[in-house]
Amino acid sequence: MRVARRSTTATRTGRRLTAAFAGTALAITGLAALAPTASATQINPTVKCSLPAGQGTATGVQAMDVTFTPAVAAPGATVTAKVTLGPSPATSPLAMTVPTTPTIDLAMSGGATGTVTVVGPLLQIPVQANTPIQTPPYSGTFVVPTNAAGPVTFSPIRTLTYTKVLGSNYETPCVITSGGGAVGSITVTGGPGTPATLDAPTTDVRPGTAVPLSGAVWTPNATANVQLCDASGGGCNPGAFTAKTLVIDAAGNLSGTATLAGTTADGSYRVKVLDGTKEASAPITVKKYVPSGPLQISITPNRGPVGTEVTVSGKNFPANETVSYALTDSGGVPDESFYATSTPDGTFTGTIPIYFDTASAVLAWTGSWSGSTPFASAPFTVATDPPTVSASPTTSHPGGSVSVTGANWTPNATVTAQLCTPNGATCSSAQIAQGPGAADANGNLNGTVKLASSGIADGQYTLKLTDGTGTASAPLSVQRRWIELDKTSGPAGSWVKVSGHGFGASAWINVNGLNASGGKTSDWAGAWALPNGEFCIWIWMTRGDNTGIVASETFHPDRKASTAWTVTP
Repeated sequence: MRVARRSTTATRTGRRLTAAFAGTALAITGLAALAPTASATQINPTVKCSLPAGQGTATGVQAMDVTFTPAVAAPGATVTAKVTLGPSPATSPLAMTVPTTPTIDLAMSGGATGTVTVVGPLLQIPVQANTPIQTPPYSGTFVVPTNAAGPVTFSPIRTLTYTKVLGSNYETPCVITSGGGAVGSITVTGGPGTPATLDAPTTDVRPGTAVPLSGAVWTPNATANVQLCDASGGGCNPGAFTAKTLVIDAAGNLSGTATLAGTTADGSYRVKVLDGTKEASAPITVKKYVPSGPLQISITPNRGPVGTEVTVSGKNFPANETVSYALTDSGGVPDESFYATSTPDGTFTGTIPIYFDTASAVLAWTGSWSGSTPFASAPFTVATDPPTVSASPTTSHPGGSVSVTGANWTPNATVTAQLCTPNGATCSSAQIAQGPGAADANGNLNGTVKLASSGIADGQYTLKLTDGTGTASAPLSVQRRWIELDKTSGPAGSWVKVSGHGFGASAWINVNGLNASGGKTSDWAGAWALPNGEFCIWIWMTRGDNTGIVASETFHPDRKASTAWTVTP
């Protein structure tokens, strides 16, 4: 769609607001609604939070308390963790309600190793300005590793909060730098369960693309959810995938895709799938598209009158970004901007109308426009050349087909035909059965006109075509009788097969060569027409002055049909 140019002042103001709200997003990272209740599992570590939007860091002590249910579980079982955190070391400069998804990473030791991530629900947290931000205790689940056995102890290593402010997503990690320790444990008993399997692409995947996933031994008909975790399996983000088609069938087989957010940074990750009972993860490598050359665009059509709709196609653009494109005159400065979003592979398509008569090119670029902005351009010529048409063959018959070609027609417009008197004064669309169809995007016409099978007398006509705004005509002869050749050209001495239609029943047919003046040459063949008026015969075209072939009835020489023949070296 078309939009007015963006204001530099508005952009600067928007950045200040975003930065302020981002501070709010940061402050939510380690928050607790209430001071934790007395518990032997509470720890009070020092955390260092990395604030979003370039606002630095905040360091302080934060209470952490986690309880686990059940206390005894089997390998592969689901455990619920209730997390209560103390006030964050950061505060917000603004009062607002912030959508927040809290998470905490817990390192396992003892009967299992590795990291589990507890993800809470999406919370709407009311924030007061310059006041320690508090969030209610939250609960999440994780699956006990299938190879776990005996006591398993859990120690927090960081919290990671996901917030959305003014349409932008922010992550705020708070890492424990000192004073950490265990917050609780569970006892794992029983034999190892059967783990689910997960297969992910082993080649690089692009941000913004659908990642195919598959696996087996999942809970039959369960709902599959997906997260993106760091390479160690922690820091799992449920919002890193913007869409999914994952399905677990009745046999426990997993299939489908999960679409990565277009803003995902390059790096090594683990993609984790959870079905409420089981979970599994697999490594993936994310690598954004790197353009292989300069920005490039092409346009179709590249010529036409004002009002022409132009399709713009580009490549080598930054992936998953807004592309601006506009018309320019000979001065080279873009006019009103149109917008498209590039694909994960750096391509884009869009349309733009030619809306002023001095337009000379289409430009495309990313970011804000300035005199030094890299851009791609493609020239456009505003022209009102009249449409053209040529017909082949120039002689046809009722029910016959004529190929028509031409240029300068309205791009993509439907072209219709009429059969007119030679001077074009009287025209009839009823004498056209169909065709020729539509011009292409460049205004070129390649189609077929089929004449009506009846109601057309022998004679000279004009075939008139129109697209509603322009017209063009070509001469056309119509004969009730007609002949067809197996080839239309050849050297002197060629044998040519002549097939005739519409002649008198059982009439004797003379077939002759024709010279440029329309006279018959000495090349001749004769044949009887069948009761249906058709015949077929070979003629030996020996003369170099032949320009056509004519077939006529012996007793009615005016009943004839002819077509062109070309002598080649």
